[in-house]
Amino acid sequence: MSRDIKFRVWDKSKQKMYQPDGVFSDLAEADEGEQWAFIVNTPHPDDCELMQYTGLKDKNGKEIYEGDIIEHRLHGRIGAVVYDPPEFCVGNQFRLLEDEYHEVIGNIYENPELQEAGSDMVASDKEPK
Repeated sequence: MSRDIKFRVWDKSKQKMYQPDGVFSDLAEADEGEQWAFIVNTPHPDDCELMQYTGLKDKNGKEIYEGDIIEHRLHGRIGAVVYDPPEFCVGNQFRLLEDEYHEVIGNIYENPELQEAGSDMVASDKEPK
């Protein structure tokens, strides 16, 4: 099974998300330094957070990346996408699978309040428990 290897990057100093156009079809095509150079032209790579594409899309067709905040519309769970080898998960709540109920509602850098609220929120009423 093969999938495209894509990344996006959060630039902490500029408070900006970069979504590059390029794709690696195999991680072996680029070492870590080349990935950084490919993704963003910055003199300070330590100021950037690299996030990998999960290979999945949400119910609206939006690509899901590490750091995205996902809401599961059926179960009312909200959490951030993390890589927990060998799979992507939504927090410690559930394994991320292709699912018509997942929706990207933000990310941990631009919408940290969503992640904090996620532990107390349910999708049906959007009010704290």
